[in-house]
Amino acid sequence: MQVETLESRTFLSADGNTVTVPLKDSVSGNLFANFVEGTATHLGKFTASFDATGKVIFVAANGDELWALPTVLGPTDVDGVWHTEGMLVGGTGRFAGASGPFSHGLTFTDDQGNFVYEIDAAITLQRPWNDNAI
Repeated sequence: MQVETLESRTFLSADGNTVTVPLKDSVSGNLFANFVEGTATHLGKFTASFDATGKVIFVAANGDELWALPTVLGPTDVDGVWHTEGMLVGGTGRFAGASGPFSHGLTFTDDQGNFVYEIDAAITLQRPWNDNAI
């Protein structure tokens, strides 16, 4: 474990080949239309959709992809809110080899499948994109 500085913030890295940084996003979408859009740290403005295997493919502002395998656990005690968790499982470009767990509430805003959520998680990235980290 080592401490390093990234974008004026300090984080722990599991080893010299990876860095773990915060991942925060604000999202809206429609479940039935299979469409998601939002803004997130490390992705910028993005769109996302499920592929045939159930993987969510987030497409960052520059075209890099981040992949997530969610598990919808189902409704919570709060009407219209579903608990979702899963794992980040790689991607393309700077997200190749990305990993990390996530968990959040998905709030349905109507009965047409529209939803919103915010996430505050961490993402572990492979080192090559960040050669200047201390």
